[in-house]
Amino acid sequence: MLCSLAMVWLWAPSAAICFPICLKAVSDYLGDELDYTYAIVASGGAFRFAWNTAQWDGGNVDIALAYGDYERPFRQGVEALGRGFRMLWRNDKLHEA
Repeated sequence: MLCSLAMVWLWAPSAAICFPICLKAVSDYLGDELDYTYAIVASGGAFRFAWNTAQWDGGNVDIALAYGDYERPFRQGVEALGRGFRMLWRNDKLHEA
C-alpha cells in the first residue's frame, strides 16, 4: 500500500477513464506531476472521442480493448512517461487470449 498516494475518484469531472487517472496518480506520487489530458492521449484513452460508428466493438467501452492488443494502451501510457513497462499476467494462457 502506498500511504501517501492520492485517492483516485473515478467519474470526477476531470477523470472519466480508469487507467489514465491512475497513471496520473502514480506519476504524481513518484514526483513527476502529470497532466490528465496528456495521460489520456498518451495511453490512447482519447478513443472515447472517436467511437466506431460502423459496429459495436470492445474499444467503445474499455481502453484495454481499443486496439486488439490488451497491453498497448498500458504500455503506451507508461512509456510516454519515460518509464519501462512489463505486463504481469496471471498465467501465459491469459496472455494469449
